[in-house]
Amino acid sequence: MRVRILVLLPLVALACAGLPRPIEDPEVKVTGVAVSHVSLAGAEGVFDFQVVNPNGISIPLSAVEWEFAVGGTRAMRGSMELAAKIPARGVAPVRAAIKLGMREAADVAAQVASGVRGYSLRGKLYFTTPLGRLGVGFRHLGELASPI
Repeated sequence: MRVRILVLLPLVALACAGLPRPIEDPEVKVTGVAVSHVSLAGAEGVFDFQVVNPNGISIPLSAVEWEFAVGGTRAMRGSMELAAKIPARGVAPVRAAIKLGMREAADVAAQVASGVRGYSLRGKLYFTTPLGRLGVGFRHLGELASPI
């Protein structure tokens, strides 16, 4: 009996070595928030991210959802489809374009005009993995660089 266990133990270890490892969550860091264009119709801008993939396989980034607030007041929330591939054990910059409607842009402008510059950005990036869709949350606090 003891000999049988000693023989089977290495075989079980070899069999388990071939199983896929779980996917580790990528790291998401917000590297920038910028307003690029303001008009009577609204405002446009970008959210920039740095995504670090600790896995041995590349991971497609498929979508982002976000909520943006200025001075504690939600300015907008949204989502968009993305088509980026984060390389295996690599780092990739990701940019999401945003559009604020006239009302949201006016709300942000009112906050900024009153001296408020602090903002928060939170949400999730969604990745397509061999094990299914993976959502990784992010949260960032910052200061708007210039008045809108």
